[in-house]
Amino acid sequence: MLQELVKQHLSSVLITGAVAAVSAYVLWGGDSKEWRKGSLRPSLENLGNTCFLNCVTQALSSVDGFKLWLESLLLIQLKEPTINAEEIPKNIKTRSPMISALYEIITTLRKPTDGSQSTSLLKVHKAMAEHGWESLFTQEDAYEAFQVLITSTEKEVKILKETESLSTKQLCGPVQGKFITSMECMECRCESSKKIEIFDNLTLHLSRQHNVSMMNMSFNSLHDLLNTYFANEKISGVECEKCTEKEGKESVKRDFIKHVKIAKAPSCLCIQINRTEWQSGVMVKNNEHVSFPIAALELSAFAYAAFLYSSGDSIVEEEPAVSRTVAGYEVVRSYNIKTKELPMVEGLVYSLKAVIVHYGTANAGHYATYRKLEGDRWLYASDDVVRFATVDEIERQQAYLLFYEKQIVPELLNTITPPDTPPVEQVDSASSSPLHPSDRLSPPTILRAETIV
Repeated sequence: MLQELVKQHLSSVLITGAVAAVSAYVLWGGDSKEWRKGSLRPSLENLGNTCFLNCVTQALSSVDGFKLWLESLLLIQLKEPTINAEEIPKNIKTRSPMISALYEIITTLRKPTDGSQSTSLLKVHKAMAEHGWESLFTQEDAYEAFQVLITSTEKEVKILKETESLSTKQLCGPVQGKFITSMECMECRCESSKKIEIFDNLTLHLSRQHNVSMMNMSFNSLHDLLNTYFANEKISGVECEKCTEKEGKESVKRDFIKHVKIAKAPSCLCIQINRTEWQSGVMVKNNEHVSFPIAALELSAFAYAAFLYSSGDSIVEEEPAVSRTVAGYEVVRSYNIKTKELPMVEGLVYSLKAVIVHYGTANAGHYATYRKLEGDRWLYASDDVVRFATVDEIERQQAYLLFYEKQIVPELLNTITPPDTPPVEQVDSASSSPLHPSDRLSPPTILRAETIV
């Protein structure tokens, strides 16, 4: 079965490669060598089941804000206005191995080449090992690899904070965003204290098994999934302090509506489309196509508190933070906040920078990346294979991970008409909805990768 998968994947690479070559020929002209020389980017060697990490690194190399973040963390240690990725001092590499390794390889992957240059992630693997990640050359998931790279880098940032004066943007990083969650009693309309939760990605479930009300829903687009993710929830059997006090009883339980909005939009938004589900006790992959915007992803309908976008600072009057730790990493911090109603916002727009796709089944397969270059050019990168790609080709892909970069930072708007409220979703009082942002803490059902090229 795996051999057949190899044949299908290689055939796809050859056919789409030929189409891309013809497109480039037309674009640049038959007599021009510009599309063949100095326009591609370096490829990455597969060191043995490492396509899952290669594809994530290729994707991040097209996110401008991510490179600038790493660069700023190195410059503050170097005490110089500029830095050469190939001459990072040894003491900085020792102190910040992941930051140094990622900056070096991303700088290399952004340099134009004729397509013959290849490099590897040996230094990144070494940095991962220093952070305790032992599974270096086995089948792994690209989403997990992204999480490891981010959490490892954040650990090094925390160490830097002890001796360096870091800005808020340096501390938070480009992938960190914040949700604001509130609970509203459907009887007295009393709203509980708002809470802020930090996130570094959105995991959207393509499987309808997460909720009975989703069984007949159609997920044809990314916006369909986002509407479901941010839909208001009806939660039954919650004690209302105001109703309890009013009726003079020991405990009065009511139906509540839970609202979740984006309180701080990250510069780089990573979206995972979880394609795995269980059928008759067997984990399978959902190959349903989900369309996704390339030029502009509009998230205004899901945003809240415009003045928090650009500042990145904590909300005023915070109470002590509550931390949760998963696998040794602090991944979520919750805050109780005291603030008045915050305005809705407009103009929160992202553009697509990279797409990671998975070929194969839920248990084995191969990862590849489509990443954006300058202008409207796109590159296909599959380990040691790099070629041009067309927008039409990208739009046909079954995306697994999407990397968007924020293009517009909205200013505070005082008078805005809120968008239509998403539909209320009924859930049991004993369990929270699987669509809640904190569900990303649960062990993800992942897509394994096995070298097939």
